[in-house]
Amino acid sequence: MRQLTSLDAQFLAVEDGRTYGHVSGVAVLDPSTTPSGELTLAYITRVFSERLHLLPPLRWRLVEVPLGLDHPYWLDDPEFDLEFHVRELRLPPPGNETQLAEQVARIVARPLDRARPLWESYLIGGLQDGHVALLTKVHHAVADGVSGGEIHGILFDRSPDERKIPQGNPHGRRDRRPRDIELLGRGIAALPRQPVRALRALPTTIPNLETVPTLRGLPGAGLAARAVDRFHRAARRDGDGLLLESPAARAPRTRFNARITPHRRVAFGSLSLPEIKAIKNANGATVNDVIVALCTVPRCVRDARARGHRL
Repeated sequence: MRQLTSLDAQFLAVEDGRTYGHVSGVAVLDPSTTPSGELTLAYITRVFSERLHLLPPLRWRLVEVPLGLDHPYWLDDPEFDLEFHVRELRLPPPGNETQLAEQVARIVARPLDRARPLWESYLIGGLQDGHVALLTKVHHAVADGVSGGEIHGILFDRSPDERKIPQGNPHGRRDRRPRDIELLGRGIAALPRQPVRALRALPTTIPNLETVPTLRGLPGAGLAARAVDRFHRAARRDGDGLLLESPAARAPRTRFNARITPHRRVAFGSLSLPEIKAIKNANGATVNDVIVALCTVPRCVRDARARGHRL
């Protein structure tokens, strides 16, 4: 078993019915470029099956510590069922981008089943021009951006010719499922470390209570956050009574910081990576900065036009 880190445990704790801890990606593929000229669920399932031994996190499921005394553990799922995770659906005609976006939004808006490894993959057929889409949905506690890229690097080949995959050991070592009493004992043994963890986190946690989904609803959370913020501001005054400048701890009030709902909306756009990098370099920004800015443009333009502004 492997215990989750504090950061990975936070990705689980952030979920509250409106906020989800999983990330998703969609690839639109042209089956005519494959050796067989088609891309089927059987083929996708076979690819996952042959390469799963190279991706151990995709077989891990959560094991909670009784009473929540410590961070959960990852356990290699003895009842792992690949067919549960790799699924297929088909769009009705005409199979346009709007229909694909609506279907992806519905899937992304559903939380992952914590009784199973925290990922799903959907082969979506019926798209225009004979294309298919592959939607991957994985919890951030399992993979971040870098490891997510590594997972796709293992699953996908760079050429139509499949590369040789090293064989796995079908009788490899499997984790033993610990009894609840054993997990309880581990949790009790870890209790002396909890105050230290909490103290280390307090300076950054309390001022941001209002922004933490699972904590912002607690009585007095906003009052505590504002009080600590005022204390920090007073403590940062220098000898002349001037407030020393510090990095902004809170994002500005924009439409993106409003209270979200459980629902999600998806839209598609296209821009080449060289163009994005040119924008990044011209403005001293990052690729992520450019992507986020571009995502705001259609909504902002629409809202401006609705208010009578000419653009």
